[in-house]
Amino acid sequence: MPTLSTVQAHQKDNQTEAVLSLKVEGFLKNLKGQLFTNAHPQEISIFVKLFYLGLTTLMGNKTLGEEYVDLMYVSRNGKSLVRRYRKLLFILSYAGGPYLMSKFLKRWNTNDSDEESNTRKFSRKRLLNLILNLHLVLFYFKGAYYDIFKRIFGLRYAIGHRVDINEAKFRKSSSNTYRFLGYILLLQITSKGM
Repeated sequence: MPTLSTVQAHQKDNQTEAVLSLKVEGFLKNLKGQLFTNAHPQEISIFVKLFYLGLTTLMGNKTLGEEYVDLMYVSRNGKSLVRRYRKLLFILSYAGGPYLMSKFLKRWNTNDSDEESNTRKFSRKRLLNLILNLHLVLFYFKGAYYDIFKRIFGLRYAIGHRVDINEAKFRKSSSNTYRFLGYILLLQITSKGM
């Protein structure tokens, strides 16, 4: 149950993507101008994610975050490595899924009448938040699939080295902390009536 390592890997990869985004934005600013970079921040973010994960995950290499904490992808049952097509589907959905979903919901909401739109928009937003929060609760309890797209395509992390006794104790105590966070989030979800 590599919960702490998963969070650390995700944080390191977010830092790397942020640095890459700054570099790409600087390049595009020189090439196309500031107006272009200001007009397309989401598209730049998608490109950076595709570029970073394409060069690492898709090619069978570890990301900097995975390298940092020595994690590797295994299949849902944990007995084999993940096939390339699953990695590709994960990368495409991770990079473009939120963008496409926001465009879809925006278009869907413009087709509704104003009165219907407010109630549906609110319920769609609540439903999406509920799904994401329940996914996070499951991660806190089980320690697998930090990202919802990893859960969908069955990309689990496994530790790439033999765990000694001290590390096992530390991992167990950190897992208990994350489980406690899961209970707090679950309590928050139920108290809001989501």
